[in-house]
Amino acid sequence: MSRSKQAQIRSEKIGFIFQNFNLIPRLTVIENVALPLVYKGVGKVKRLEQASESLKQFHLGEREFICRGNFRVVKRNVWQLLELL
Repeated sequence: MSRSKQAQIRSEKIGFIFQNFNLIPRLTVIENVALPLVYKGVGKVKRLEQASESLKQFHLGEREFICRGNFRVVKRNVWQLLELL
């Protein structure tokens, strides 16, 4: 099987469970939520729209653009949200 086919299978069929989840500090909350969609090939606008809708479902819409040290407030809820994407 080619490397590109292996990569496709990993990105579409295999999930990961992290023991310790950390958000990327230089990204905003919405960018962190949208990040997994990059690997699925979803375009930037669509990624951000989906991430925004997901954040609103968890009552985190007003925190989309929080960055860096403020993550402690939303980290647990964002982790739960990422499990659903």
